[in-house]
Amino acid sequence: MLIKTAKLKDAKFILYVVNISRKNGNFTNSKLLDYKHHIAWFKKKLKLNRDIIYVAYHNKKKIGYIRFDFIANRIYEVSIALLPKYFGKNFATQIFICSFTKFKKKFKPKKVFAKVKKNNKASQKFFMKNSFENIHYSKKIFKKLINYNKYVFYKFNIN
Repeated sequence: MLIKTAKLKDAKFILYVVNISRKNGNFTNSKLLDYKHHIAWFKKKLKLNRDIIYVAYHNKKKIGYIRFDFIANRIYEVSIALLPKYFGKNFATQIFICSFTKFKKKFKPKKVFAKVKKNNKASQKFFMKNSFENIHYSKKIFKKLINYNKYVFYKFNIN
């Protein structure tokens, strides 16, 4: 497993994976993204330097990505997406472990959270398997989330 910090050249691949995940109903938003809006968002993410996106490779092929988005004061939200042919093969766990080591060194997070749609059982299983604990919704953390009844929330215990 190889994890590399995302560059501008990775924007199309990430858009492709995002739209597959949205189409499959795995992401919190199901509306497909267009390239124009995605590239503007992606450039902003790269420029701000407070979030990090890693691209995952297996046998020199891009298979997915993981994002750690800044919320506030060393608190982050994690999001992970894979190409469907890599589901259920332990790649997400490998991506999380490899990327978290890099992320932890660079950003020194205090807390990492995840939000998952209630009907996305595979993602819920992934977070529980990887030492996240189920928590109740917190308005302090997920300020922008309006309909919290649609989600399950997780917190990663950083040691």
